[in-house]
Amino acid sequence: MKKKHNPSCLQLHRLFALLIFLSLHLMISGSLKAQGPMSFIGDRENIGLYGGPADDLAFVYPNQRLFGAVNSAGVLFYSDDLCTSWTPAFPIDSMEFQLGMRGWGGSARRVVTNIRGWVAVQTEFPEGDLSASVVSYNMGSSNSFHTAMDPWLLKQLTGHYHQVTATGLSEHFLYTALGPFLTRTNDTLPFGPQQVVARVDTLPWIFPEPVIRSIAVANHPSGFPVFLCVEPMSGGTDGLLLKYDGTVFTDITSLPVGSTPVKIFTHPGQITGDTLFLSINQFPGNMIQVYRSLNGGMLWVDITPVGGTDYHLADADFSPDWQTMM
Repeated sequence: MKKKHNPSCLQLHRLFALLIFLSLHLMISGSLKAQGPMSFIGDRENIGLYGGPADDLAFVYPNQRLFGAVNSAGVLFYSDDLCTSWTPAFPIDSMEFQLGMRGWGGSARRVVTNIRGWVAVQTEFPEGDLSASVVSYNMGSSNSFHTAMDPWLLKQLTGHYHQVTATGLSEHFLYTALGPFLTRTNDTLPFGPQQVVARVDTLPWIFPEPVIRSIAVANHPSGFPVFLCVEPMSGGTDGLLLKYDGTVFTDITSLPVGSTPVKIFTHPGQITGDTLFLSINQFPGNMIQVYRSLNGGMLWVDITPVGGTDYHLADADFSPDWQTMM
């Protein structure tokens, strides 16, 4: 009969020390590999944008540069190395102009690009009354940004002073809304009254104090049609979706009863602007829904995600490689 051997105290001590070493090794290795809180789909990593929430992203196709609009004093950042590092796009702010009456140094609300390499950003100060539509026609290269339109420039053209309330971009024009005014510019259009395209507050059938809140531009060389979400300055349920062909405004009434348009987007490759994505408030209940039209707003299909959504559609962007498949 074989005699059983019980582990000695020394053996147990060695085994316990080995377990502690292995545990510490695994913990250290795991902490080195982890880049953020674990999730069921893998690690999440802060890609480097700083100073506040990133409100919008846009990709410049010619030079593969990614722009991030940030809700902070940094305004706009870009990355040329797949988000490894980020650089402020505005090393020199515009605050030196007009004794502080103009500036880009507030929050960036939206950044948009086109295939030609134009980069436009809508900025505003959360506190105060500075806002601007800023543009680069050279892929966002250093010091290539300048003010496309702001309240100060609008006053020089019209005598009216309104904040920037929306922007829209095609391959041909950058549109900027300032309250009820619709303006546009591009890389060849000189500053002047021809930049003021229309005023929605002159429509005889519209509500008092209308404000343009969102713009979608068809990709036609003429710059039209343009689709506008318009609401009263005080908000409410009286919002409209308007189509402007350069001469006449049309009220698109094919939306569901009780809906208030909030955000409008279109396919950048279509000269007619037939493909539309629209984010709406639906009353009663103040539900947020998303609709799509493939015929310029004549008919709409509800594409709201299953279970609904708590937030309005922030952007609808397309790769040129996918345009033939849309």
